[in-house]
Amino acid sequence: MADGEVERRTRRGEPTVLGRGRDREERQGRALGAVVGFAIGDRLGSAVSEMSWPQIRQQFGDRGITSYAPTAEQLPSSLLRLALSLDAVIRADRARVAGDEPDLGQALAEAYELAAQRLPAFANDVIAESAAHYPIDPQFASSLALVDNRADEVVRYVPLALWTEVYSRLFQAARGAASTSADAEDASSIAAFVVMLQQCIFTHNPGRGLTTAERLLGELDDSELLALLSRAERIARHGITPEQIEQLGSGDTPAEAIAIAFCAATAASWDFDESLRIAVNHSGNSAVTGALCGALLGSSFDGVRGIPAHWAEGLTGGHMLHRLAQDACEQFGPEPRDDAEWQQRYPISPAGGTSPADAVPSATEDCGCDAPRGSSAEGVELKDSVGRGESGSTGEGKMSRATEPELTALEQAIERYAAEQGPIEDVYREFLVASLLLVTSPDSSQPAFFQVEGQPKEQIWVCTDKSAVPDLGMPELGAGTTTVNGYRLLPLLAERNVRILTQGELHDLQLIGSRAIEVSAPAVTDELRAEAARQPGTWLAVPDQMYRDEARENIPEHALIGAYWVDENGTLSARYQLNSEYRPSPATLGFPQPESPLEKVLHLWTTGYVSDRSMLLAVAQSEVALLAHEDGVPAAIPLGGKSALVAGSSPKYIPDSAKGKVRAAVAQMKRAFDDVDLVVDLGARHQAHIGGKALLRALEELPAEEPQPDPGGETGGTPANTSPATGSAQPQVQAQPQQPAPPAQPPNPHERFIGSMLGGAMGDALGFAIEFHDIGMIRRNHGDAGLTRPVLRDGVAQVSDDTQMMLFTLEGLIRAHVARRINPTDNDPVPEVQHAYQRWFHTQSQPWDRAGGPYAQHLQQPDGWLITHPELFSTRAPGSTCMSALAKFAQTHQHATPQFKINDSKGCGGVMRAAPVAVWSNDPAEVFFAAVGTAALTHSHPSGYLSAGVLAVIVHQLIRDVPLPESVRMARDLLLRWRRHEEQLKFLDAAVELAKKGAVSPEEIKDTLGQGWVGEEALAIGLYAALATDNLRDALLLSVNHSGDSDSTGIVCGNIAGALYGARAVPPEWLASLELRELVETLAKDALVEFSPGPPTDPGWTRRYPAW
Repeated sequence: MADGEVERRTRRGEPTVLGRGRDREERQGRALGAVVGFAIGDRLGSAVSEMSWPQIRQQFGDRGITSYAPTAEQLPSSLLRLALSLDAVIRADRARVAGDEPDLGQALAEAYELAAQRLPAFANDVIAESAAHYPIDPQFASSLALVDNRADEVVRYVPLALWTEVYSRLFQAARGAASTSADAEDASSIAAFVVMLQQCIFTHNPGRGLTTAERLLGELDDSELLALLSRAERIARHGITPEQIEQLGSGDTPAEAIAIAFCAATAASWDFDESLRIAVNHSGNSAVTGALCGALLGSSFDGVRGIPAHWAEGLTGGHMLHRLAQDACEQFGPEPRDDAEWQQRYPISPAGGTSPADAVPSATEDCGCDAPRGSSAEGVELKDSVGRGESGSTGEGKMSRATEPELTALEQAIERYAAEQGPIEDVYREFLVASLLLVTSPDSSQPAFFQVEGQPKEQIWVCTDKSAVPDLGMPELGAGTTTVNGYRLLPLLAERNVRILTQGELHDLQLIGSRAIEVSAPAVTDELRAEAARQPGTWLAVPDQMYRDEARENIPEHALIGAYWVDENGTLSARYQLNSEYRPSPATLGFPQPESPLEKVLHLWTTGYVSDRSMLLAVAQSEVALLAHEDGVPAAIPLGGKSALVAGSSPKYIPDSAKGKVRAAVAQMKRAFDDVDLVVDLGARHQAHIGGKALLRALEELPAEEPQPDPGGETGGTPANTSPATGSAQPQVQAQPQQPAPPAQPPNPHERFIGSMLGGAMGDALGFAIEFHDIGMIRRNHGDAGLTRPVLRDGVAQVSDDTQMMLFTLEGLIRAHVARRINPTDNDPVPEVQHAYQRWFHTQSQPWDRAGGPYAQHLQQPDGWLITHPELFSTRAPGSTCMSALAKFAQTHQHATPQFKINDSKGCGGVMRAAPVAVWSNDPAEVFFAAVGTAALTHSHPSGYLSAGVLAVIVHQLIRDVPLPESVRMARDLLLRWRRHEEQLKFLDAAVELAKKGAVSPEEIKDTLGQGWVGEEALAIGLYAALATDNLRDALLLSVNHSGDSDSTGIVCGNIAGALYGARAVPPEWLASLELRELVETLAKDALVEFSPGPPTDPGWTRRYPAW
């Protein structure tokens, strides 16, 4: 990558929506989908935009208009304005890359003004081509200066969705830009819609777009759009009528049009055809509501590929927008173009401004293809097909060989299959373990995806040899390669196939991706069936053969091949879910038995089980065989542009043709590595080419050792530490150093989440025994050190209502996620969590018909698996605030929210149950929002619910291996966005500051942070204890030994420390007596299964966690 390109990206100052990330191509597809969807919705709605619903029904029937109506072939005003906006925003970003800070509102306004002055000519050649091919809407000129109604202004700002990936900055930028042509209310609505589009493009999830927009609008006073979106969510349902849609208005204001568009998509469950039908069939501005609905649909889920192909026919202006949208994707990518063609199409002034060049090119003949290409099977298809000849041919780009190449094991299997002498399954099995060259995008290790004509699915291409790497004949698609094995490609193959490109004259072959996944599934053994019988109703993970005899807790996540579903009867089903993090071990990949400790380390390093640093240290401490001259002096060879010494972990890796071999300790060759590299086991699959400087750094880390005399060289050669001239011995370490063991694996996210739940329950149990005791009583009862171990009652460390409610919170989240899978727009877990809390309320000696509220009207008894455990029906000092709030909901059926208050309590009952919300989303802001919502069901004071948001985000970050201080900073940053955060912020900062002193006395904890009875204090004490210690045991004891609400401070601390140190850190002797331990573990594991990429769909699971 050129220095200039790096500099230009740095000057941009912040990443764009398309600027980084592995799923950038999918996001580009959603960005294209937003533009194409906008054009489709506008085209459909324009035909009825001046008609009332009765008139539409009279002309088109009871369902209204469902396909394009005949119309004059002309470029619509709205599409031309969107084209001008795309052009202006691309030029603005070019100015930003060049170091300017463009005024977006001014850039868009100038683009419209200049277009009005220069009609019918256009500076942009793409727009000019279409303008030459089709007549321009006569209303276009006037629309540039004065739009017919306020809603039409939204189109001007749609492309701003690509400007930045930071939604808060985007909202402010779009709001400021829109204020140049709209009043404050409309500008806020337009900015919110831009953010909705951005979030859909960025996450594929329209629910995320809605919640983010609502969050931003909630910070404003009296937002019209926020009220309309709330109403839209209430009325959106299957079978919604035009009269109901009109409750949201006519669509003549931005807020009305956006609400109608979102309501239509939600009511139709985001089905493209049905959503557009609802969006345009009403009395009002159907063109704008259809366009905005189409943009939302196209920017969500599968993007442009999810748009049915029939909409491409007759889409006048579609080709123009498609090309401009592709240009926008290229400009807002990580490496924007800057060639002569680009400069001419998107000129900027020398000072970095965004005004178009004075020269206006004449229109050229259009290509005649005025719509995105369609595919009856795949919908709107935007990718060029890249062919490489028929399967079985040598293909372009192959090198001919004078001699027959030596075939790899995979090629031999292909040859046998082609000759009908072997099964295709052999090819799949060899593909999984073969060392292959993956064809990648230029300057990237990410795979290139190919759409081959006649093939319904994308392909990934792999090569068996360098000679098989194709010449694609297109410089911009120049192939790169990276080494992979088939197992590592499996996560990409559920919806793709693999093409294997072979060397010489051997046949190429396509493998079916889904079949490769099936073949990769481990064999079902009697031992596996027996294990399944002991674990009904869960996913049973199968480890790599290298770990078959290890205890489950010692197996790293990346050593699990995949998992089989075990039904409620303990029977192993055929449902299999691969582990996308799996790394096949050396044994699985067929590596030979290592002959030395160093060779074993190199095998593990090659397969990802040992880090670079561990490998370097192992080499630095090893004795190796060296390629040498006849006189015994080590020989350096040119390799990779540098000189390198050739070493072998055993003598067999030194070529037999070598004139000499010597043995040497790597540490004794230290001075040589200033000038040369070291390559170990040249030509082997586990070959390591180590830079000399890297090896020197590793050698610096080794402890000093006393030198020992060398007894002589191996294989009869002169010892490597002997002077060839005199033969005198030089000092050298003789003994083979012990190889370093692979480093202990840190807790993976699964273990951290389970640890958070177990740690919380353990902290609750410790604190519950001393909850109402002051520190003096605690010391009198338990000694000067206070409580040092769990207090047992009938042999059990009892938990309080805190753990009970934590469990019901987690169950509610699981059921909410099941509901979200059924209806992807159902992105709010609060109703399901409310339902869960009413079930818990029932366990506290409350009859279901009184405790269930609206849920009791549907169910005679509470449903689901969790409620079936009688031990949960124990009454453990439940908080009066929770009990009264849940009783009130049972009577009123009204959820409490931060806006709809049920009390003014800031008790700790909201925060002590909030940690499970960490699993709800990958977005910490969404986790904060959801935790606030669940806590506000019972506690209406900001410190009662904001403390819950802070805790959930801290746990969310910790389970993603973010250090605790950084996790706290993330939660603090999100806290600052909420109103009335000052009190919670004060205690959060006080906890961090106190932790700098380490463990302090209980008296100082009380004086500084309080007693924990309220939310901000409980969070502060629990967090302080985790920050001030270096292990879970000490953290829990510090958190409960004080005067106050010890069980709540204990559960908060345990949630944090458990996520920090993992389940392994909870003392086993404490866990052995923990009440509800198995229930906590099972529910936590079920949550991880439900929130995994492949959650269960069988009836047993939905009976366990029903969603309704």
